[in-house]
Amino acid sequence: MRPSERQIALEIDSSPRLADEVAAWPDDRPLAMFASHAGDSSTDCILLGAPTRRHRLRGPGTFDDLRSILDATPGPSPRRNPAHPSGRGFLVMLSYDLFRHLETTAVASDGAADDRDWPDAVVLRIDGGRLVRGDEVVDVGDATTIPPRRTARLDPVELGPLESDLPGATYESMVADVIERIHR
Repeated sequence: MRPSERQIALEIDSSPRLADEVAAWPDDRPLAMFASHAGDSSTDCILLGAPTRRHRLRGPGTFDDLRSILDATPGPSPRRNPAHPSGRGFLVMLSYDLFRHLETTAVASDGAADDRDWPDAVVLRIDGGRLVRGDEVVDVGDATTIPPRRTARLDPVELGPLESDLPGATYESMVADVIERIHR
């Protein structure tokens, strides 16, 4: 299930401390968030960090480029337990459209539409951040990369109805086309 805006708003609303930390993040600093929900509220946490390096990867060499970036980072191996982040590591986001380079036979004969110019992967290096676990907030990692707190609070979130960017008949036709391709 994809997270909707409502689910994201509820996530922030369910943790007033997290909402305060998001609101207090400086407007001039990028914000990356990593959430770990292992099903045990004592280990659930969210790490807020300002990326120190950013890479936008595109094309058939995306995985090779990703491997090079990850292998080129010196230092000890990152901790493998996401419930206890060290504040240092990579956040890697893979695009759904990355399939074009993985399963080329699934791409239409006229090519896959690239109508949004989004990257196939985004790699963010985080060297320090704020770890929010329940009402506790702890700075972890390199303190020089963590922006100072400012005083701010988020206003309550009001969400309207979600609307599709495609007419229903167009969407249904596209789904039918995908189903037919799967059967072939």
